Amino acid sequence: MTQASRRMKTDPPSTPGRTSLLLRHGAPALVAVFLLCSLGSGGRAARAQPVNTPAADTLAASGEEPPLVTGVRFEGRGPFDRIVLLRRVRTTPNRRVLGVPGFTWWRWLYKLGDFPGGGVGGALKRMGEAPARLDRATLAGDAERLKAFYRQEGFRDAQVETRVVPADADDAEVEVVFDIRRGAPLYARRARHTGLDVLSEARRRRLARASLLRPGDAPLRRTADGDTLWFRTGGRRYSEKRLLNERSRLLDSLRNAGYARATRDSVRALVFPQPPDSFDVTFRVRPGLRYRFGDLHVRIEGPEQGAPVRIDTLRRPGRPGQVTVRWEGESELSAELLRRALHGVRPSRWYSQADLLSAKRRLEDAGVFSFTDITAQAPRRPDSLSAPVLPHRITLRTRPRHRASLETFALQRTGFVSNEVGFGLGATYENANFFSKGETFRARVAGSVASDLDTDGGPRELLFSSAQLEGSVSLTYPYLTEPFAQLRRLYGDFYDTSTQFSVSALTARRENLGFLIRGRGDAR
Repeated sequence: MTQASRRMKTDPPSTPGRTSLLLRHGAPALVAVFLLCSLGSGGRAARAQPVNTPAADTLAASGEEPPLVTGVRFEGRGPFDRIVLLRRVRTTPNRRVLGVPGFTWWRWLYKLGDFPGGGVGGALKRMGEAPARLDRATLAGDAERLKAFYRQEGFRDAQVETRVVPADADDAEVEVVFDIRRGAPLYARRARHTGLDVLSEARRRRLARASLLRPGDAPLRRTADGDTLWFRTGGRRYSEKRLLNERSRLLDSLRNAGYARATRDSVRALVFPQPPDSFDVTFRVRPGLRYRFGDLHVRIEGPEQGAPVRIDTLRRPGRPGQVTVRWEGESELSAELLRRALHGVRPSRWYSQADLLSAKRRLEDAGVFSFTDITAQAPRRPDSLSAPVLPHRITLRTRPRHRASLETFALQRTGFVSNEVGFGLGATYENANFFSKGETFRARVAGSVASDLDTDGGPRELLFSSAQLEGSVSLTYPYLTEPFAQLRRLYGDFYDTSTQFSVSALTARRENLGFLIRGRGDAR
């Protein structure tokens, strides 16, 4: 008997009477049927068969539906967790609830969508998960991806083969096995940093000590020419990802030390194999010119109509460079906010990408600007003996200063003593620049009334059995005020700190509980 005939006997065609029965009993009956069917199919024990069974290989030729993938195994995976390898393959089984075999809830939802059809069926299918069918082309790609991953992690001779093992008597479910032959790994012996002679001795050693390849106790050594620092890596396995992260770390360090034009080509990792199973790596650094911050040109655009255009210069006595600010449509913002946000980005200071990003975050966290942008301009050199400077253009757009909103809401209280239904109304006012330095003032008032539905047929003394009125006022400073400003002096600059003062009050009456709150306050 062929496989097709076996299925015809096992799964009889559906009849109109059966469909109407399921529809009469509703969704619970449908869910119960699918639970029983799915648990029955998922709970069958897998039987061992030879690898070259015709079940999975002849389905494409016979035109039948591909088998369902119920499991994925990795044999010989070595030091990598199963979850790490699963992220790199596309042949995966359907998700299980709590890892229970056969409890594939999302696949049941997808199947359930075949019954109602239409919009309801489409919604169920979108919430569910399609059956994980075996795809030979995808399986071959998974093997290549795993092989590439192992080679990037130091197993240069890794080979990956796949096996499809039937998991049930009907060959309708299979388990995919990845046989991984890793081979011998490649280990690092020494790591060198060349081209760091342009840096100071302290920065050079600090840069090498923080290397991702250096064990904590490995001493730093210098070559005879003094240009190269090297250290022993302690037998770390080769990892392409670790080398790329080390290059990114070196680039960030250079950009924070003034080398604004350092790119990926400025740091190259050269790997030198050392038979039989080791290698040396050399990071060749070419940082280029070192830059200082140049003039800062700030343009502020506001929503005020008819506000005069003005240009201010933030004076820095005794220091080169200047900060010019052009105000358009904004008359309330104080320059003190800019001084506080840009104090790390000063003309004539060595360029630092970290200081530039911190200044941008401080501007965004002030809550005044809806748009911030910092763009580097063409560099220039003041004279032949000075370091080149890099001017920057800063574009800021303020949001409306005043905002007001109204809100309505419905409420319901259910308890042992009452069952109330009511409504409420609230209003909020916000000033985004209260003292012209980015301070945010916010005031909110809300009131609600409710009526008791359980009157027991008796007369009602009041129309509303409860009422409540509450209000709050807060003032937020985008910086630390006294006495908290001492923290900034002790621990340095904080770009995301703020100080908030708030006061709230509430009054309420509950007739059915017999109490009255005349007032309650809270200050912070």
